[in-house]
Amino acid sequence: MELAPVEWALIGFKDGEFKGEVLEELKRLEAAGIIRVLDIVVIRKSEVGDIELFKLGLADDGGPLSAFSAAMGGLLSDEDIMEAGEVLPPGAAAGLLAIEDTWARGLQEAIGRAGGEMLGNERIPWQIVDEEIARHRAEQG
Repeated sequence: MELAPVEWALIGFKDGEFKGEVLEELKRLEAAGIIRVLDIVVIRKSEVGDIELFKLGLADDGGPLSAFSAAMGGLLSDEDIMEAGEVLPPGAAAGLLAIEDTWARGLQEAIGRAGGEMLGNERIPWQIVDEEIARHRAEQG
C-alpha cells in the first residue's frame, strides 16, 4: 500500500500534561478519513531538563493507540524524539506524532498520473497566518 504524505507534529503543553481532548480529536479525524495516526510518543521535560518519553503502545496491544487503525509505532526515531525534547521548556510535555495526510492521497495520485512530482511542501503555523491576515487587514484600513 502506498502511503499518502506523512508529516510529524509536535504539540506542546506548558503545564506538563498531554490532554485527552487531543487524542479524541485525532480519533475523530481518523474516523472521518482525513488522517491516519501512525505513531505517537509523549515527551516530558523535567524541571532540571531531563527528558522522559512514553511510547503509548501499538494498535494491536490494547494500549492507547489501539483506537488508531494504522498505528504501528517505531516510525519516530530516538533522534527525532530527543530533538523534539530539546525544544521543550522545563516542566513541559509534548506529543510527537507521525500522521498520514490521507486527505491528500487523491492529489498525490493525480500529480503522479500527470507526470508531476511534489517539489516542496511546508505547513505554516496558524498563528503566523492569523498575524499576517490581521496585518494585511490593518494595512487595508
